[in-house]
Amino acid sequence: VQPVTAALLVLLVVSAVPARAQQKPVDLTFPENADLQKVLDEVSKVERVGVGGTQHPLSVQDAIQLALKNNLEIELERTNVSNSVSGLKGARGAFDSIVLYSPSLQSNNAPAASSLAAANGKVSEHYLTNNLSVKQKTPWQGLAFHVDFENQRQSTNNPFVSLNPNFTSRLTAGFTMPLWRYREMDNDRAVLKIRTKQKLQSETDFETKVIDVIARTQAAYWDLAAALEDVV
Repeated sequence: VQPVTAALLVLLVVSAVPARAQQKPVDLTFPENADLQKVLDEVSKVERVGVGGTQHPLSVQDAIQLALKNNLEIELERTNVSNSVSGLKGARGAFDSIVLYSPSLQSNNAPAASSLAAANGKVSEHYLTNNLSVKQKTPWQGLAFHVDFENQRQSTNNPFVSLNPNFTSRLTAGFTMPLWRYREMDNDRAVLKIRTKQKLQSETDFETKVIDVIARTQAAYWDLAAALEDVV
């Protein structure tokens, strides 16, 4: 090998090593009888950033696990799946049961027109109300139904009232369904359908991205293994 050719090769090798990674200078002065192999051995001793002397065995399964764990594209797709699941859960909330409980207490005091109405000259009336209602909307043809229970207790100091206390209770049930408008589709059912499709799409994108990362990791792993075999 000519000395000039050896010098050029060493210059190319040294230029590929970052300047910060060189912990000791490399002598680029070559005598006429310089041995190229010795020069290359000397250059190979220069430490490089991110390259250590310790070797760790890595199987293809380990490489795949590391790629799946540290890949930002997969993390992004996983976040999209979580967002789509949350959106679907929120859309289904429009069809959750609604339970309403409305208690109330009322007290009325009025002057008595006659001493017969109240011995102390004041008529007192007390009302205690406990109302309960359940409402449910279904995704089928816009059907919605409700059940209402109303209960009131009334007491007074009027001696002419035969029932004291007096209870008034009522239980009602009913349903509603659109006859024409919003019969086939309304806003809540449209949002639910869209959110369901978005969840399926995000799950498909996530699976596709995982398959792509695994395929690329396996290809890179076996390419490296083949390159190492060629060097040996």
